[in-house]
Amino acid sequence: MKKVALIIPTLGGGGAERTAVLLANGFVNAGLETYVIAVNLAGEKSKLKAELSPAVHLVDLACGQVKYMTRPLVAWLKQVQPDALISTMTHTNIMVYWAKQLSGIKTRLICRETSTASVNLKHRTGLKKWLLQSAMRWVYQRCDVLVPVSQGVADDMQQYLGTALPKTHVIYDPVITPELYQLAQEAVEEPWFQPERSIPVIVAAGRLTEAKNYPLLLHAFAQLIQRTPAHLFILGEGEQRAELESLIHTLGLQQYVALPGFRANPFAYMAKADVYVMSSKWEGLPGALIQALALKLNIVSTDCPSGPREILEQGRYGVLVPNQDQAALSDALFKVLQGDIQTDRAQHPEQVYGLDAITQAYLALI
Repeated sequence: MKKVALIIPTLGGGGAERTAVLLANGFVNAGLETYVIAVNLAGEKSKLKAELSPAVHLVDLACGQVKYMTRPLVAWLKQVQPDALISTMTHTNIMVYWAKQLSGIKTRLICRETSTASVNLKHRTGLKKWLLQSAMRWVYQRCDVLVPVSQGVADDMQQYLGTALPKTHVIYDPVITPELYQLAQEAVEEPWFQPERSIPVIVAAGRLTEAKNYPLLLHAFAQLIQRTPAHLFILGEGEQRAELESLIHTLGLQQYVALPGFRANPFAYMAKADVYVMSSKWEGLPGALIQALALKLNIVSTDCPSGPREILEQGRYGVLVPNQDQAALSDALFKVLQGDIQTDRAQHPEQVYGLDAITQAYLALI
């Protein structure tokens, strides 16, 4: 029986963490001895632990941060000697590569890249930018397989790293599962979502971080409710909560916007929404957008790098608006709510983004 290990910073509830859990469960079902290795599982960083199959071996390196993971990971690699490592996220990929080299064991390294290199490098200047760019170039030319989660991520990486990456295989995230449709049918108690409601509800889902650009959404929503009644329900938790709560108060939106935090079953809310909205500045492959597609929702999304244009097929399956354009976002939401814009519904997206299909794609690389 082959042994495979998925390596992730935490199991704290983000899209990359959910993908690791889904892949781990898929590998177990395919008969692999499967490990999930996390850098830190303390407190809120283990939210998704319960979603792992009991057959998955969960390993907590308990080293706090990615930069401290090398020593405990080297020890684990020497002891277990897995046949394949699947690492996720830029800094984790870099550290896992060096841990593999230091361990001296022969194992296949698959690096998953979930974000755009241009964004990772944008916030760095001088020596820090050069060091990260050099490390990414070195590792991604030498790992056994590089897996960008979208073609947009792959194209961006090649452009910004300025080098050919011949071992690249684009594999989407397995964000559509049979359970998704079952969970979507569950009832929710919030009055905004009840069938007899008279005010439409708009749902967004994702961590409260800079990338999601919720300030843009709040400003666009403030414009929207000057034209038509609506509620906005933003699922997710993150470091921008205090800032967003303050902005909601400043804009006078307390009665119209809810920040309920993390929900184990976001699909029950999404499925009952009148519109799903994504306001991100950047993405890799936005899983919640794909899930909204699977639930056949009305969708409005910024045309950010990368993923939305690819997922929505240039606007066939949802409305794309210019990135960071508040007025365009507000106007698109208004027109969709009024029924002035209608888009097609994707047929059988699980054939592209389903767990079975994605598991098989990874098995072919292991």
